[in-house]
Amino acid sequence: MNRMPEKIISWIAIGISAIYFIILLISYLFMNNAPQFKASLKSSNQLGANADQTMAQSQMAMPVLLGILGAVVILGIIATLIMKKKRVLCICLFFVIALLVFFTMNLLSALLWVVVAIMLIVRNGKKHTTHQNQQFTNKEQDMNHQHQQKKENDPYIY
Repeated sequence: MNRMPEKIISWIAIGISAIYFIILLISYLFMNNAPQFKASLKSSNQLGANADQTMAQSQMAMPVLLGILGAVVILGIIATLIMKKKRVLCICLFFVIALLVFFTMNLLSALLWVVVAIMLIVRNGKKHTTHQNQQFTNKEQDMNHQHQQKKENDPYIY
């Protein structure tokens, strides 16, 4: 079955998560290296001691967020690439990714992952029918089917 809409939505979610990852990485690098950032945080906050505590908390939380987003981007790429072959595994991966992304406050991407998982659940693959149960619409299809059966039964017909 053609899974193009699911792939497009999942690639959009991967792109949004990657952009969010890059933005967080840049802000983490500026936060560690820029003394002006620390001074502006202290000046904007009315309590100077509280600013140091806020800075320490954000420095501890940012690597965790970056790790989660990096893992989400990698898992999203893997799940998108194996979407046609292992549908149930992809559904589970997309729900796990949506849960992880929700904790990083990337809500648009989390919503897109849930939509992809639901689309994979709802849109089942095509069922294969046997020739015995199939109704033929025209005479040419019926003749082709009869010829195919003769080929299978008689080893001398090519």
